[in-house]
Amino acid sequence: MVRSDERVYLIDANLLALLAVGATSLDLIAKHKKTKAFSIDDYASLLRLIGSTPILIVPNVATETSNLVAYHEEPERHRIFLTLRRMLDSYRETYVASAVAAAQPEFRFLGLTDAAILAGGEGVEILSADANLCIAAQKCGLRAINFNHLRDGI
Repeated sequence: MVRSDERVYLIDANLLALLAVGATSLDLIAKHKKTKAFSIDDYASLLRLIGSTPILIVPNVATETSNLVAYHEEPERHRIFLTLRRMLDSYRETYVASAVAAAQPEFRFLGLTDAAILAGGEGVEILSADANLCIAAQKCGLRAINFNHLRDGI
């Protein structure tokens, strides 16, 4: 669990995919189907933002990230999966039952993974590149950072 005096980021699948692809090879960011919307500068900004802050994920994010990074050819695909595996070993994980996530009112328009993020977001900062998730989090009284605002200098 998260201590009340501790800053922790609960990260979404798109940003976790960026971290995995970028940590594998900076050149892959622009080549990978699911990260080419990001740049090497975005990856560096994300690393600076996170710093040594602990990362929290829900299993749905790990699964979705695995599906996202799979959209690449070998041999890089294998290397990305190895990187993701090492990253998952170092992150905290909190379980949110699918029924609990689906009971969130936001499930009907955000889907299961983002609803699980909301359900597990108490006491942490949600870090996402999804504006709809960030807006929903803030409406629920949760702290959320829209990574795109940082990219755009907002």
